[in-house]
Amino acid sequence: MFKQDSFVFISGCGHHELDADVLERINKLSNSSYEFFTVQNGVFADNELDTLIPQYEVLANKNVVIMQSTYNLALKEELLSLIFACKYQYQAKSVTAILPFMLYRRQDHPERPIEIHRNLMMIKELKAVGLDNIVFIDIHSNITLENCHQEGIRAWNIDTSAAFRDFILQSLMECASHDQHCYVYSPDIGSIRRCLNLYTELCVGLKKNNFDTKILQLSVFPKIRRTTGQVEMITDEEVLKKIQTEFADYPIIFDDQLLQGAWVVMRDDEISTGGTANKVGRRLKELGVNTLLYCITHPVLAPGWKRIFFNNNPFSPNSIFFGNTRPRGYENSTFGLVTKVDVSYEVARSLLNIFREISPA
Repeated sequence: MFKQDSFVFISGCGHHELDADVLERINKLSNSSYEFFTVQNGVFADNELDTLIPQYEVLANKNVVIMQSTYNLALKEELLSLIFACKYQYQAKSVTAILPFMLYRRQDHPERPIEIHRNLMMIKELKAVGLDNIVFIDIHSNITLENCHQEGIRAWNIDTSAAFRDFILQSLMECASHDQHCYVYSPDIGSIRRCLNLYTELCVGLKKNNFDTKILQLSVFPKIRRTTGQVEMITDEEVLKKIQTEFADYPIIFDDQLLQGAWVVMRDDEISTGGTANKVGRRLKELGVNTLLYCITHPVLAPGWKRIFFNNNPFSPNSIFFGNTRPRGYENSTFGLVTKVDVSYEVARSLLNIFREISPA
C-alpha cells in the first residue's frame, strides 16, 4: 500500500473526462475518496496563462499528481506552470505527471541532425520546472523513457493491451472455434514489442476460456525505418532468424501468405491521417485475410483522416477500436464505425503500483 494521505491530485484541461474516470477507479481499487484539488483556470487579456491554485498552502510536503494529456502547446505550457508552482512555489514533496498522450512523442531521433530533438527538449523542460516522476501510456518508443532517465526523471510506461483484449477476445474465440488461424499483426519491426503485449493478454484470455494458446501467433511485416528516414524491407534470412531468436519465447512468422483465410488483429500506438492503416489493411485483405481488426491507443486524427482511413474500408464490421487517451469530439465521431476503448481501469491499476514506489506505506 502507499501513504494515501500524502497524495494530492490535479487535473489539467487536456482531457478531464479521462482524468476523472482514472481517479474514480483509483478510489474504488484503493478504497479511497480522493477528489481533484481546485485549480482556477484562466487567461489574461493578452492571452497569457492565469492558472491559479487557490488553496496552495495544502500542497507543502505532499506528493502532487498532475494528470494532463498534452496534445498542443497551450496544454504543455499549462502543465509546466502547474509543476513549477507546486514544486518551487508551494514546496510539494514530489510532483508526478501523468501524460496519457505526449506532445513531441515522435520527434525522438537524435541520429538525424537535421531534426530538432524536441522529445528531449520537452523532457529537459519538465525537469527544469521541478518534475520528479512521469507516467506515459503506450509511449511511441523507448527513446522517451531513456531521455527521462538521462535527465533524472523516474519514468514508467503503462501498457493498455488488457483493455483491448476484453473487446476482441470473443471474436478471437469464435474464429478459433472454427479452426481458423489467428494472428496478432505487427506492421513493422519496431512494433513487435507492442504487439507481443497484446498477444500475451489474448493468451491469458484464451487460457481462462480453455482454449489452446497455440491457435494464436504473431505475424510481422519485415519493414524497418532506417536512421535516414527511409523505409526498407528486410529479406535477409539470417537477419529474420536473429529477430526470431531475440523473441524465441513467441511464435513469430514473417510469411504473409499464411494469413489467407485467417483472423488478424492489427496493433499500433496511434492513428493520424489513417493512410498507413488503410494501406496495410487493404493489402492484408488482398492476401485473403478473413477477419481483420484494428486496435490503436491514441486517436491523433489529423484533418481529413476519415476520408483516407475509410477509403474502400478493409476492416471487418465492429472491428475498429480506438483508445481514449485524448478527446475525440463530435467532429471526429464515426457514428458506430469505431468503438471507444476506455483505458482508465488499466491506468488506475498500474498507477497504484507506481504510487507504492513513490511513497511506500
